[in-house]
Amino acid sequence: MATFTDKELEYLKSQRLARLATADSNNAPHVQQPAIRTIRQDW
Repeated sequence: MATFTDKELEYLKSQRLARLATADSNNAPHVQQPAIRTIRQDW
């Protein structure tokens, strides 16, 4: 599991668009990367 520094967490919490990179069973990047947007204001 990844551990984030306080500075990294601050950056992640400031973003409204999350990006998720995926890989196939051979660890090759997956072509279609989904994006997830949050509308929560209390993060």
